[in-house]
Amino acid sequence: MRARPEPTPAAPATDEYAHRPMAEALTRLEVDLSQSLDAEQAAVRLERFGPNEIEEKEESLWHRLLRRFWGPIPWMIEAAAVLSAMVQNW
Repeated sequence: MRARPEPTPAAPATDEYAHRPMAEALTRLEVDLSQSLDAEQAAVRLERFGPNEIEEKEESLWHRLLRRFWGPIPWMIEAAAVLSAMVQNW
């Protein structure tokens, strides 16, 4: 996997755009909504801002399994199983 380029002062991290007004973000990204990008402009933007992708974080098998037993409904089922075992009602 390629190393992601660090944001330059002209290109803040993606999360920073979420808190900006749309007009300001479009100006900062040098976007003109009336025309499309040609291949050269797209290559420059790809180099400057990086690819348009979301990194997927793999969750471990154990974490996914244990997450299924965490919450009010699993706790209720677990408590019922413990109480049933205490009175030996199988």
